[in-house]
Amino acid sequence: MMEKVVVMGGSFNPPTLAHLRLMVSAMDAVSASRGIFVPTAHAYVLKKMKRMNCPQDTLSEAIRLLREGQPDLREPDPDDEGGARI
Repeated sequence: MMEKVVVMGGSFNPPTLAHLRLMVSAMDAVSASRGIFVPTAHAYVLKKMKRMNCPQDTLSEAIRLLREGQPDLREPDPDDEGGARI
């Protein structure tokens, strides 16, 4: 049986508990074993929003804190050239 994974992309500007609740609800809805947050590239957000509320390094830290205590949630590994490992 294949593992089910929920991938949630967005600017997460800023990441909120609503993002966490949405991810957990989506995982529950499809019985997924894990979820991955994929923040939108910083340059795209700057172009789209004209101003970044949350700098990229702060954004990554905020998402890490949001995931704290949620072992099934993660971000893609930026050092993995093949993309996020699922």
